[in-house]
Amino acid sequence: MYLAYIFFLFATVSAIPTGRVEIVFPSVETSRSGMKTVKFRALGEDVELKLEPAGDILAQDFALYNGNQEKQQSVNVESLRRRLYRDSANGAALLIDDDEQPPSIEGIVFSKLRISPHEWKEVTEEGKRAHQVEELTSDRDSYLSDDILIPDFQREMVSFTRIDRNDKCIVIEVLLVTDRKFTERCETNEALTEYVTLLSSVTEALFRQLDSGWQLRLLGIMTFTNETEPPLFEESKHPNGAYKPVFVNKINDYFRENPTSLSKNADIIGILLTRSMRDRMDDWYSFEGLAFGNSVCSGNKACAINAYEKAEQAAYNLAHEMAHSLGIFHDGEFYRCVPEEVSEVISCPNSNYIMGYNSGDNYGKIFRMF
Repeated sequence: MYLAYIFFLFATVSAIPTGRVEIVFPSVETSRSGMKTVKFRALGEDVELKLEPAGDILAQDFALYNGNQEKQQSVNVESLRRRLYRDSANGAALLIDDDEQPPSIEGIVFSKLRISPHEWKEVTEEGKRAHQVEELTSDRDSYLSDDILIPDFQREMVSFTRIDRNDKCIVIEVLLVTDRKFTERCETNEALTEYVTLLSSVTEALFRQLDSGWQLRLLGIMTFTNETEPPLFEESKHPNGAYKPVFVNKINDYFRENPTSLSKNADIIGILLTRSMRDRMDDWYSFEGLAFGNSVCSGNKACAINAYEKAEQAAYNLAHEMAHSLGIFHDGEFYRCVPEEVSEVISCPNSNYIMGYNSGDNYGKIFRMF
């Protein structure tokens, strides 16, 4: 018997279409303390970021593993850790590579602007590298919505405070898993690790904008390939390659029956797919993410998202589904099937729309953090 309810996140076109685009030449200054200041002007705004190191999002023993639980040595974790920066006040999560000159910057700012190195690497201005800034937007023709399945409660709930790591905030420990198609999409292990790390950093930045007190800690990454991917992945697909929603049930059972140290320690196990999910192959809509509700209280840890090619866009899906796993509903919604103490511990203000729902008071406000 599965816990209480499952959230189905579906989209008609794309979760986060791209708005305005502009080429910028950001400056990067580093202080003796390790803080960085990044400045640029984009879309009519002067941007100044005061960035602090954010390598703590990676666990101390963070590593990349293959599907056989073998640690991969091809990734320089400490170098990656040093490149991670955040400015919580401005909703910024960035990967800054100082080894390249001029420095390259990739990530999100104000929770609504994506910045990345321009493909014309040789284009510079006064020693500054060209970058592209894209506005992430939502519109009425491209939105996310949910459906809910509510079976009976059969599992005893445990205290939400079990994930309190005695830190100043609540630390959510996460294991992210890639299907074989996602693994193949990344040219190298390093590229895959950078994508997943940036995905996690942007997801945390979105949570910080909600004043949630949540901090993510990425325990590790598990990558499946043709040789190691469990049969349940193919068994859960339609002929056109889209996953069936039952996939989340099956992958949840898989980690229950085949636990590893990472999966046992994780509060949430996120599965990164390269396809959406559909009830029927010819459905007009597709699920872009699925999650068990209140998984931190039940042991049903799995959630899955369609991980778009841009990590900054996929982060909206991951943040939405992880929030459901932690007991958050859509803005303005409440389900009586959820224990009262959970709903009181975690609440989502109506002014934040990462948990928006395309109906009622929140019509047209889907995934707007600004």
